[in-house]
Amino acid sequence: REYAEESERISGVESDEIEIIASGGSVRVLETRPVDNGVVIKGVITVGAIIRTPEQPPFAIRREIPFEETIEIDGTDKDMEFMGDGYLTSTVLGISTDGEDSVISVNVIAEFEAYALENESIGVITDAYLKECPTECKYSDFEYTTLGACQINEALVNGKISRESIGCSEARELLVLDGEVRSFDTVRTPSGAEISGEIVVSGIACEINVDGSVGYIPVKTSIPFATNVNYNCQNSENSRIECMVSVTSCDGVFDGEDVHVSCALKIKSRLEGVDTVKRLCECVAASSE
Repeated sequence: REYAEESERISGVESDEIEIIASGGSVRVLETRPVDNGVVIKGVITVGAIIRTPEQPPFAIRREIPFEETIEIDGTDKDMEFMGDGYLTSTVLGISTDGEDSVISVNVIAEFEAYALENESIGVITDAYLKECPTECKYSDFEYTTLGACQINEALVNGKISRESIGCSEARELLVLDGEVRSFDTVRTPSGAEISGEIVVSGIACEINVDGSVGYIPVKTSIPFATNVNYNCQNSENSRIECMVSVTSCDGVFDGEDVHVSCALKIKSRLEGVDTVKRLCECVAASSE
């Protein structure tokens, strides 16, 4: 699905004098509602960018685009439970002229997906015999997966770093635009999982040069995070957890010699149980006389 909307108007500046330093965005799903033969997903797409013009230092713009989309799935009904998610596959910002204004517009392509929170029942034949007839049976292990839980959680991660560590001793403002989860580990707990890892945050810092002009320098640093995910079911030792962690937004401010960074995380996880039963794979009966 493609979305295109006006994001910002700048007066008194020619469009070819405006520089887009960086851009990015995220999808946040707020509601997932099943309907007959489909799923309705509602939420907000957030697109941000850092802009620079000849007469002012870099500044951040942000545009929120609400959406409501229906994913068609044959066989669904209103009594089923679903989890919906979405992500951006393309983010493009354009600059055009409208009278005396320069207009910055955003064009994004988003993809949506939905998961049913239930399993189809599995049946196996575990035994067989013939009345009044000797029967020899062979069995094999049948391994199957059960879905214990499937959910999307949000978490806010806060970190503090020094100006010196990122080379911004004279910077006045920090425009944090994007964050990426570099790595994370998942440790099972009795009721869920503990997820910890590292977030790489990138953005732009504005500083005053010796001649009084305003410049900017790129910033990249990392902060650790740790959060818990809880399920409304027992987390057994033979279960397994599949998890995806992504950053939906970042903010940062200078406070004296420190930089305070906050990142919003989206955690999509699924708890699966692995069970085994003996199934009948061969049955040989002797002929009766």
